[in-house]
Amino acid sequence: MYTEFIHEYAELGHLTEIDTKNIGDTYFYLPHHPVIREKSETTRLRTVFDASAKSTSGLSINDLQMTGPNIQDSLFSILIRFRQYKYALSGDIEKMYRAVSLHQSDRDLQLILWRDSENKPLQTLQLNTVTYGFSSASFLSTRCLWQVGEECENKFIKNIIQHDFYVDDLLTGSDSEKELSDIKDSVSEALAKADEGIEFRFSPAYAPHFGGLWEAGVKSAKFHISRILGKTHLTYEELSSLFTQVEAILNSRPLCPLSPSPDDYSPLTPAHFLIGRPFTSLPAPCLLEHNTNRLDRYERLEQYKQHFWQRWTKEYICELQQRTKWRVKCKDLQLNDLVLLKDDSPPLNWRLGRIEKLFPGSDGIPRVAEVATSRGIVRRALNKICLLPTPEDTTDS
Repeated sequence: MYTEFIHEYAELGHLTEIDTKNIGDTYFYLPHHPVIREKSETTRLRTVFDASAKSTSGLSINDLQMTGPNIQDSLFSILIRFRQYKYALSGDIEKMYRAVSLHQSDRDLQLILWRDSENKPLQTLQLNTVTYGFSSASFLSTRCLWQVGEECENKFIKNIIQHDFYVDDLLTGSDSEKELSDIKDSVSEALAKADEGIEFRFSPAYAPHFGGLWEAGVKSAKFHISRILGKTHLTYEELSSLFTQVEAILNSRPLCPLSPSPDDYSPLTPAHFLIGRPFTSLPAPCLLEHNTNRLDRYERLEQYKQHFWQRWTKEYICELQQRTKWRVKCKDLQLNDLVLLKDDSPPLNWRLGRIEKLFPGSDGIPRVAEVATSRGIVRRALNKICLLPTPEDTTDS
C-alpha cells in the first residue's frame, strides 16, 4: 500500500528521482513512514513526513522555518455564516498542499530515501511540491488560495474563496438553489485556472523551420521592419517602443470568429490569450505622406508604425485568401460568415463584418456580397473579402 502511494506520488510529478551528485551544499533528508488505519472507511493510509526530526546540527528544518500568519477567517466565523444560509455547500480541495509547486532552489530541503524492496538499491527522491509536516506548509498553501481569489474577476466569488475556506475545506451557502449551483461551478472554474496547464516544447538550436507558421510570421515581421528602418539609427528606448507597437499589431490579427452569433463582429485574436481582450491604441493622424525630416522623434516612431501596418496587413490579408488555379472548387461564402474587408484602416483597426447577402453571377457562383459591419452595411466584390478560418477548417487541416 505504501509502495503504491510513492508510485502515485511519482506519476503525478510530485517527486523526482535525482542523482546525489546533483544535490547542493544545503539539503535535508526527511524521515517518513506510513500510518495504516485498518478500520478507516475513507483514508486507510496516512503518510507522515517528519520535518521536526533533528539533523546532525541538532536542528530540524522546522526549527529554521517561519510559520507565517493566519490569513483565513476563523473557523468560528465561517461556521456562523454557514448556518445563516437556506442551502449549504461544502467541499474540499483534493491534495491541496501537493497542488502548490515548490521553487527548484528549495527542493533539496525535501529529500527522502526510498526503495521498493530490500533487494533494490536506495533511491534519493526529491519532493517537488509543498509537503505536509513542514511549519510553513499551511501558510504557503492558503496564501496561494488567497492569491487565486485575488486574481478572480468576479468579486462575489473572490469573497467566497478568501473568506469561506478553512485551509482546504469550503463551507458556504445561498438562499437559492440556482445561485448555489452557480457558486459551485464558478469556484471550481476559478480554482482550475490556477493550474499551469502549459507544456513547453523547445525547438532544437539552429532549426527555425521547426516553428512552422509562427516562425514564418516572425520572418515576415523582421523583413518589413528592416525595410522600413533602413539605415535609421534609433536609441534603445525608441527601438523598444517600436518593437512593442509592432508586437501589438501582430497580436491584434484576427484568427477566427469569437462566437457564432450573427450580431457579433468580434474575432478571436492572440491578444485574447495574453490579456483576455483585444489590443487598443490611441488615435493618431496619418503621417505616411509626411517628410521624415519634418517630424519629431515621437512622430517618426508613429510613422514607422503606420508604414509597418500598411505593408504587413496587405501581406497577411493575401495569406488569408490564397489564389491558386481554379481546378478545384473552394468553399463558398455562407450567410453570417465572419469576414475581413480589404480596406485601408489605422493600426490595430481590422474592419470585420458578417455576410448578409450574396449576389451570384451568371454561372451561379457568388461574386458580390453585402457585409454588415459595426458602421453599417457595405457591398464588396468577393476578391475584397477574406473569410476567417472556422473551427471546421481547423479540424480538416
